[in-house]
Amino acid sequence: MATIQQFVLAKWRRFDAAVDATLDADSPTARAAIESAALARPDVSEAQLSILDFEQFVIGTVMLNRAFIAGETSEMGDWIQWALTNVPTDDFKHEMYVGRVEDFYRIRVIYEWPRFHDIMVAFFTALYEYARRRTAFLEVCVYLLPLALKTFYSAMERPPQFITGADIHLGTFILTWMAKEQPEEAADLAQRLEGFATAARLAKRQRYAFALALSTAGGSFSSRGSHHWADYAMRRLNAHASDMDRVQLNATLMRTDVHGSADAEALITLMEVARSRRSSGQTQVRVAREAAISTILVQPYFVKVLAMGRADLVLRGLQTWYRQGSVDDGPDSERLLVSLPFGESCSSYLCERQLVELARETQWPLLAVSRAMNSFLQTYATVAGADNSDLEIPERPGYPLEHQDGLIEALIDAYCPAGIEIPGDPSAQLILPTEGHPIQATQLQAWGRTWPIASSLARPRRDRQIRKALLWGGGDALSAGMELDMVEHALSKAGVRVVRPAPPTYTRELFLELYRDAAFDLVWVASHGEFDHWKPHEVQLELARHLPKVGLEELWGLAPETEERRLLFLNVCDGARFADPGLLPRVGLAPGLAAGCQATISHLWPVRLYPSAALGALLGHAIARGLSFFEAYVSALQGLAKPAQHVAKDLERLYGRRQDGGRFELVERLEMQEVDFSRIETWGSAAFFE
Repeated sequence: MATIQQFVLAKWRRFDAAVDATLDADSPTARAAIESAALARPDVSEAQLSILDFEQFVIGTVMLNRAFIAGETSEMGDWIQWALTNVPTDDFKHEMYVGRVEDFYRIRVIYEWPRFHDIMVAFFTALYEYARRRTAFLEVCVYLLPLALKTFYSAMERPPQFITGADIHLGTFILTWMAKEQPEEAADLAQRLEGFATAARLAKRQRYAFALALSTAGGSFSSRGSHHWADYAMRRLNAHASDMDRVQLNATLMRTDVHGSADAEALITLMEVARSRRSSGQTQVRVAREAAISTILVQPYFVKVLAMGRADLVLRGLQTWYRQGSVDDGPDSERLLVSLPFGESCSSYLCERQLVELARETQWPLLAVSRAMNSFLQTYATVAGADNSDLEIPERPGYPLEHQDGLIEALIDAYCPAGIEIPGDPSAQLILPTEGHPIQATQLQAWGRTWPIASSLARPRRDRQIRKALLWGGGDALSAGMELDMVEHALSKAGVRVVRPAPPTYTRELFLELYRDAAFDLVWVASHGEFDHWKPHEVQLELARHLPKVGLEELWGLAPETEERRLLFLNVCDGARFADPGLLPRVGLAPGLAAGCQATISHLWPVRLYPSAALGALLGHAIARGLSFFEAYVSALQGLAKPAQHVAKDLERLYGRRQDGGRFELVERLEMQEVDFSRIETWGSAAFFE
């Protein structure tokens, strides 16, 4: 070390300081540091510029690795871009200078830094895993693939005692990405991993890690297939398997013949062990998010038990994996409609042990509905295996259009395809995997019927008779007062005791106290919802303009446990929205707050004032008439699917006049609206969860 020039040591100390400071930094501090490194550009030499570029890259990579470990996928996308852009901003898309990475490998003061290899391993591992999860950064990943493989292969040339778990994971994550995005190139890497999985020079734990990776979809590109490597890992090397590994391996090995039920039961037991340990000490929202992120490990189980016609095993598997509901207090699995719209070779529908399959190429309807929903909601959702290069970044993400050509046709082809007859007599449904699409409205339009979404996996209690209702008109929604005036009128006329606090008395504590009150059979909130598509777990409900918002974490589990269930209606934007991946709609206000003791209704996207208020007025009248919660929901949806002026006439017919003889303001406003609510973009926004 004494022969190394002082300026080299100074640069290394600078890189070390960047790592160490970032390890202890919160996100805003790291963001400020990366901006400082990125902006310090004027009047510097090319060599100095590369040092600044790498310092920025180091900060971004440390934070990227932290987000990767925490499972914060959206944050990973930010740090990947911020590590390689000129000016980090809050924009969704940045110009990335990936050529800098090649420079890092050419500049000796950078390449020979003792921690360089570890930083590059961390960056490439997180990059390829993010790209696999989100079907993103394809061009970046293809461009950097030679360097990523060079980094992996150089690590594997070391003596075994110097090969780290992170080194091995780099190769395995690249393979899982290639299996999804570059299948034509995956065979060479898969065969290299085969060699490592059987290499006598490597320790058994190292061979096991490669065998585990080959037991996934990547193993299909090996000479022996995924099933062989799962069996090899279990029989020869299973002493090194974690609880979650055992779940993954057994899901791959699970049979669907006469032994299928026994294999499924054993796998559920393994799930229980793995998930209970992983969930210990975590919040319910965190448990649900982690379950969603890791569903790739157990997807084969659900595909197989569905093919076996076993909705009971689908339900128990979801309850165990998500730590929701229980065998003794779950919905009736016999009457649960389980659908898999986008299977490998067919769309499947199961109810009452009757399995109906429509053989078709499901990639095309999936791509069509994804593109139509992207255009409608101005979102950026990609589809695995498709060319996503022509997707445009929306200017206002999440703000829906009033008219989207081809939307209903794409929705029907995806979820209600011609040639399918729903088996049995469902009482609830689950769609695997699930998306925030207007599936219930689509079913109503195509089939004339739909079913609640069983997001809580709990047995729905019998609906309460509405005797006492809470009406809360938070925020500054101009239509909230008009809506609640009509709902209060209908409920009061039906003998319901209505509690409607005056806005000046609103406090956060008052709302939480009333929300927890078991005396309320109906809780109705007409306000605003705030949903970040990149951080769905941070969805919030606005109680009043001057009050702090309340989030999902705080409300989860606060509904009072009662023998019968109440109804929670959140007439707010994005209140039914969920965006975490997985098999269960759970991380969102309405899907997350649904329980056996509480049914929920809210909107899947931002809604306009008058249609949402009209839906509320229609729902309020249906409830006052004594319809069940779900029947009232269906009635309100169908009643809204008309031109605004027709809805106004219907509401005036249903409500009549106010007690003082005047007309309801909402009716008068709707009469002046020369718009048509009958497109699914308007009337189909609400979803019902239980």
